[in-house]
Amino acid sequence: MKKDIYLGEIKEGATPTVIYSNNEVNIIDRSGKFEEMTALVKKLRASGELDIFEERERKRKEEYEKAQKES
Repeated sequence: MKKDIYLGEIKEGATPTVIYSNNEVNIIDRSGKFEEMTALVKKLRASGELDIFEERERKRKEEYEKAQKES
């Protein structure tokens, strides 16, 4: 997903970073501003894209923890 997040507008050409904190999903745009994008998150969750992201992050975390235990 390549979107530029600025004042609630979505523009093409940037890659935002999704941050989980206190059970809230927040997005940091490329300028580093901390934006709460609840409307975008609701759309992503409704489309299933956020579930795919969450599953990928869960697997990545499990692999990291497994590697830490092995070393």
